[in-house]
Amino acid sequence: MLGHGLTMNRWCWSLSGAGSLPRALAARGHDVYVAEYRGSGMSRPPPGAARTWTLQDHLLSDLPALIAAVRARTGSDGVHWVGHSMGGILGYLHACGAGPEAGIERLVTLGSPVDFAHVPALLGPLVQPARRALRTLRVVRLRPLLFLGLPFVALIPGIALRVSGASEHLTLRERLALCHLAFEDGSSSLFAWFLEGALLKEQVCPRDLAASSARGFADLDIPTLVIAGQRDALAPPGAVRRAFDETEGIHAAYRVFGGSDAAGTARGPSMGHADLISGEVAMQHVLPLLADWLETPEPKADHAMIRTPNAID
Repeated sequence: MLGHGLTMNRWCWSLSGAGSLPRALAARGHDVYVAEYRGSGMSRPPPGAARTWTLQDHLLSDLPALIAAVRARTGSDGVHWVGHSMGGILGYLHACGAGPEAGIERLVTLGSPVDFAHVPALLGPLVQPARRALRTLRVVRLRPLLFLGLPFVALIPGIALRVSGASEHLTLRERLALCHLAFEDGSSSLFAWFLEGALLKEQVCPRDLAASSARGFADLDIPTLVIAGQRDALAPPGAVRRAFDETEGIHAAYRVFGGSDAAGTARGPSMGHADLISGEVAMQHVLPLLADWLETPEPKADHAMIRTPNAID
């Protein structure tokens, strides 16, 4: 199951045929399902649901319903959850909070920050106006603005997509698809949760939400692969790694794409946020690592930091 991020829908995984993670995984024999939470794509809210929604709505209602539906349809005991950005955060929280009943057998997160100390610097002087605006809005309208910005995405992608990803890793068609198809309007309450965490310099922790555990990421009990991109402005490596650092007693791995390791060996192309999950560069470099984690009884995650229950390599 592929879980998208904030203000995204199913198209974020398939910006082109050649750069589609669902198609690539299906070609390897996986039974692939792409999730869309309430407010995104083809999803529909429960009867009587509020027009705005929170992270708790996704965590306590949407994610369990999605996983249960796939398990019922396939007859499987559980699913592999591959979450991008907020989708990875939801995977962490659900796996920690629901424990053995979570229905997740292996977890992969891509560009999923677990602290937001970098966000105020990213937004600069827009932080306080955004905070005030969120108090009066129900839905944050992104799609009209992105549609008007399509010429800039085509002509000056290095500037227009500075936050979304490394533009040179996406073709013109993929860049236009990202802005025209993959983005959704968002819930102001959901934006407010992330923004308040950033202003208070707080970190995502499972104990902060109902039905989650008290020991944070130490309560993850499934093999977990954490992937970050060196050029990811929305989820820089420093904001991603803590989930891996706090895991205990499970097989876990952490991999950064970009830069070099202590020995000076290049760690692959320097990835951003959107290009970490879609596009031909992602299929060439990220897909093999992800697939090994899902397909191998004891995955090794080449060029990654590996933690086993008994040792750290």
